Amino acid sequence: MLDNIFASKSLFHKPLNVLIVEPNRQQGRQLSEFIKSQRPHFKVLLLENSEQVFSLIYGQMSIDILFFDIEEESNTDNLALIKAISPQTSLIHWSDYQHPEVIELLYSLGVNSFCTKESDAQIILEATDLAVNYPQSLYLDQRLHQCLPLLQN
Repeated sequence: MLDNIFASKSLFHKPLNVLIVEPNRQQGRQLSEFIKSQRPHFKVLLLENSEQVFSLIYGQMSIDILFFDIEEESNTDNLALIKAISPQTSLIHWSDYQHPEVIELLYSLGVNSFCTKESDAQIILEATDLAVNYPQSLYLDQRLHQCLPLLQN
């Protein structure tokens, strides 16, 4: 029964804008190509830094999902600003940075999905689909489960 509900939703694909902020072009391209191959109705753009996101937002582009790596962010205020300007944007932390305190900080800034760059394809798709269909839901790669108690307080 549940599969039928999701199946009917997937018949009417709304074009979604997905941004990937990743200065490592090879990693960014791999993620971009993977998402495009699995979700062809997504428009995927690859950016080198979060400042470029603001140009798109101010240019009236709606952003549905934003993948980012906190290790590459020089200023976490950019994430808070993005959420303030575009609250409907789902933020997905895609990084090898796994410190619980950082995960807790990001969660407090509105990040609900956390994957590692070593996450397998199914994990990335689950996080992406959850961000689209249930943006307020918390999603953690199993490698980050040690952070769960911090986020439940």
